[in-house]
Amino acid sequence: MLFLFYLPILKHPDTLGENNRSKSINISKCYIVDENGIPWEVVIPMADYKKIEELLGLDLGDEAEKQLREAKQDRESGNKDAYLNLMAS
Repeated sequence: MLFLFYLPILKHPDTLGENNRSKSINISKCYIVDENGIPWEVVIPMADYKKIEELLGLDLGDEAEKQLREAKQDRESGNKDAYLNLMAS
């Protein structure tokens, strides 16, 4: 038998914000526990899942992933020709 427990909104720090100031995302969640009270699953709203997916980069398409792999290879191999001068006018 499984039981549902609804918890209040949790604020989770996200330091990716402007000037590395701490930001929060609200995650509303529901724990599903077994008959011994041991958490078994967590259910979150789709909107919260999408936020987490974006923060972790799980929403990237194949082309973006390919470009990131190529950029990593360029960086690791020291290929400076692959870099753009952002200070150029």
